[in-house]
Formats: sequence, structure tokens, C-alpha cells
Amino acid sequence: MLHGRLITGILAAILSFTVAGTAYARKIPTALCGKVYLTSGDSIVAEGTTRIAPPLKNKKLEIIENAYTRRSKVGDKLAPEAVDSVVLWVPTAPERTHTLRYVGDYGWCWEIERNPYLTVCCFSPKGYFLRETVACGRAEKGL
Repeated sequence: MLHGRLITGILAAILSFTVAGTAYARKIPTALCGKVYLTSGDSIVAEGTTRIAPPLKNKKLEIIENAYTRRSKVGDKLAPEAVDSVVLWVPTAPERTHTLRYVGDYGWCWEIERNPYLTVCCFSPKGYFLRETVACGRAEKGL
């Protein structure tokens, strides 16, 4: 009987560590590598310990310093009107970039396609998250 309780306790401990690790891993994509192009012509590169939080609605773009450490803090908050575009990528897939632009009537929009004559953007009122292969809008509850 004691042997069964010991095995149950060990399995419960392993399961709790697995769930905690999964919850932490889900927080990781909220801070992304990227490059912010400002309307003034300057740019801000976020790599290494500096990250960019995916923008939400009409809110300011946040640059996170010392990401994934205890000293993590929001460094700069850039007004949407001061940003021309934001190119984001997941650290594990830097070759797959995603561009976000601020459109005054809607907010932050994901640029799907661009050519000299037409730009196609997608708007998500709940914000955006990136996986290694695709940018996605957050779904409304109940959909």
C-alpha cells in the first residue's frame, strides 16, 4: 500500500512540473523579436534580451527590456502614430517575418500582401500572436 502511495505522489509531482512548464512555455510567444520602423526614419531593433510585445487595438507599442528575466520591464512605449510599421518574428524562425501597420480607423493591422498598387491588411480587435509558421488574430469568445 505504501508503495502505491509513493508512486502516486511521484506521478503527481511530475504532472505538476509538466503543467507548470507548459504554462510558462505558453507565455513565451507574447514577446517577439522584431524591428520597429518609425515615421521619423529611425528604426529600433529588438533582439537578444530586448523584445516587442504584440500590439493590441489602438494601444501603444511596448518594447520589453530584459525579457524572460526577473528584471523584465517595459522600456519604451511608442505611440501608434509615431510608428510606420513593425516587422516581427518568432526567435526560432527568424526567416518568417510578419508586418504590422497602424491604420487610424481600425488600429493595428497585419499586412498580408503588398505590392506597388495594393496593400492587403487583416484587422483583429483582440490583438495578434505569432506561431513559427503563421500570424493569427485572437478569436472572439464563443466563435
